[in-house]
This record gives sequence, C-alpha cells and structure tokens, in this order.
Amino acid sequence: MHDQIKSLEDTLLEAGLGLPKFLVPKDGIDPRRWAVIACDQYTSNPDYWNKVMNFIGKEPSTARLILPEAFLNQEPELRIEQIHHTMLDYKMKRVVRELKPGFILQERTLPSGKKRHGLIVALDLSRYDHNPGSVSLIRPSEETIVERLKYRKMARQDATLETSHAIVFYDDPQHQVLKPVMNGSQGKVYDTDLMMNAGHVTGFHVKDERMLRDIADAFRNLKETAKHHGQEHPMLYVIGDGNHSLAAARPLAYHRFGPLVKNALRRYAMVELVNIHDEGVEFFPIHRFVHAVETNKYLDSVKNYFGAEIRSGYTTLAQAQEAASQSSKDHLAVPFTDGNGHGFMSMRKVPAVLFMDSFHAFFKDQAKKDWIEYIHGDAALEQYAKKNNGLGFVFPKIEKKDFFNHVRIHGTMPHKAFSVGHADDKAFYFALRYL
Repeated sequence: MHDQIKSLEDTLLEAGLGLPKFLVPKDGIDPRRWAVIACDQYTSNPDYWNKVMNFIGKEPSTARLILPEAFLNQEPELRIEQIHHTMLDYKMKRVVRELKPGFILQERTLPSGKKRHGLIVALDLSRYDHNPGSVSLIRPSEETIVERLKYRKMARQDATLETSHAIVFYDDPQHQVLKPVMNGSQGKVYDTDLMMNAGHVTGFHVKDERMLRDIADAFRNLKETAKHHGQEHPMLYVIGDGNHSLAAARPLAYHRFGPLVKNALRRYAMVELVNIHDEGVEFFPIHRFVHAVETNKYLDSVKNYFGAEIRSGYTTLAQAQEAASQSSKDHLAVPFTDGNGHGFMSMRKVPAVLFMDSFHAFFKDQAKKDWIEYIHGDAALEQYAKKNNGLGFVFPKIEKKDFFNHVRIHGTMPHKAFSVGHADDKAFYFALRYL
C-alpha cells in the first residue's frame, strides 16, 4: 500500500499536484462564522470588515488567520504577529480536524443562484514562475507588483497554517477533470450558508485512490493536448485570483526546502482549481479612476495619445454607455465620467487587454501626482467620481474564451485587468492545511 501511495504521489506530481491533508473545523464550530471572504475584497470599505468582526464575536474564524487589505495601513506587522499566534492557538486547542490525503470538491452557490465547481488541491510551486516571459506549467494572468508582496511574504514566513482564496483556471472544454468526482459519491465535510448573503458553499472529500488517479490522468491528458497543439512548453494552469499570494509563497518554498523535495509542505500552495468553462465563472471589468486630473486637459491628452474621438454632454453615465454601445463596430468605445459630466472616447477597435496595456503606458507618461483607484461596478464608479476629484473610465470586458490564448501568446495582463465575478462571488476561506 505504501508503494501504491508513492506511485499516486508521483502520478499527481506529473500534473503539478501534491497529495495534501486538509483541515476543516471540528464539529461544534459555527461554519457561518468560520468562513470569510478573500482578504483582497472590500479594500476601500473597512466597515465591511468591521461588520465581519462584530458578527463572528469571539468564535473561531478564518478572519483571524488573514490580513484584510483594508487594514494594511493599520499596524500590519502587529496584525501578522497576532495571526501567527492564533494559528498556534487553534492548533493547540484542536479547533480543526485533519482529513485523510486527498482533495476537496467544492460547490459554491453564488448570490445570483449560479453554481461554481472547483477542486481544492495543493499546487506545486516549483512549476510556477511569475516573471515576464514565463514558460512554466503554472503561469500568472496579471503582472506582479513587487511592492504588494512584502506583507504577504511576512504573513507566510512564520505561518503554521495555510488557507487560500486563490482560484486557478484550467482549460477543459469537455469537463473531463471533474467527471470522476461529479459522478461519484463523496463524503461531505462542510455545508453552510455564507455570511453577508454571499451564497452557500459545500465541500466533499475526494480520497478514493482511483478517483485521484483519474483526476491526475485527466490533467496529464490536457497537458498532452497542449503539446499536440504546438506548445513546446505546455501551459496547464493560469492563476485567476491570488497571483500575488502565490508569487509571495514561491521564493519561501525554494528558500526552505529547494524545489526537488517532493513531500515538503511549503513546496505546495493550497488553491482552488476551476475549469474556465464552468458555467459559474464570469469575468467582469475593473474600472479605473484617475485622481487629481482636470477633465478637459486629461481628455485632450487621451485624444492625442489614442487618436480618439471624444463625445461628451450626456446627463448620466448610463446615457453615455448607451450611446457608446451604438457606436461603430469597427471602434472601441470607452465611457468616462467625472461625476458631473459624462461621455465616451471612440478609437480604432483593439482587443480589451491591448487597450488596457496602452492605457497603463499612457498613464505612466502623465504627471506623477496622478494615481489610479480600481473600482468594481458601473454604479460604484459613478458614485466614486461624484465624491472625488478626477476622471473615471469604464473599462471593456475581457472575454473568458480569449483568456488562455492571451496568456499563452502575450503573457501577463495589466494589474487588475478583470474580476472573477462580483465582490461577493469571490472565494471564502474554509479549509486549511498545515505548513
């Protein structure tokens, strides 16, 4: 049996996977208070996180194992120290129980009612490279901002537990990977509504060796398919959410153990693998608000840089968006608002990602005092523009059918190029893993 397990580990490793032992809260722990949303959500809304802390009270919760980005300017080093202390406390008090080696099939019911299915696994960090021009098996979808890694590295450095909000995509149009587990009977290890009306989540433990082998074989088949399509260095996984978390984890894995130690816990990162063809996966744009600019002067610069035509004078942003949608199919129309005036710029049509690349190059050429706020949602952008001095742009949507091809051909997208669902659709922390 020991030789069989070793063989299974080797099979999984070929697909960039480990064989983890996950942890879930023991019976008696309130799952609604235990599970909280990804730490990089509601960054400009600390009230959301204050409501979370009020809701969980003194109960055990993953909220005490993460550093919400909304509080990065509030003694982050002290908060990280408290996080590490809580991890040891939860371990000593046996707040969690360890499952047998395997994966977790997770079904997430979104607030919209749609369901998203994922497989929580341990991904091999030695097969991941976030640097420009990466040809690794696992690749980032967006550029890595080095300044954003400091506190993530600090949090992971002395952590004894790992939880994750990372969503990593794979390209499986025939849905081969999840067939073995969707058709089989798995033991349910959690099943709960989520706080703040964020839907529901259910987890099933996948520990049957035959099923694990079938999953590994399905991933290896996807890898071989990529080779047959001319990829000299096949790309099997692309990080959707959690790019910076994995970028922070990778050097720590190498530093402590080196890439060839198969069973080293820190060689792996806990992620949720999601088929980009899953019906619960939706991409939404993330808009830009440029602070401290004068509208007309900035639009003149935009016009000259992009060779764009500027149309303005609309009463609301919605009116500008409607007019933009009626523009020529040969042009890309990008609505804008400063809270009082609304319009859109029209330019030669290019793919959404290439426009984003150009916009960020343009932004870097402008005054150093300018800075960008990233805004989710049209209404949120219009409200933000009314309260702040600057100019907001409604960015175009990236089509998920183009996602893998873009990363394979062009590499990473600009920072905050897209959002996987709305804010409350993001991953919630639930399962853990020892480090």
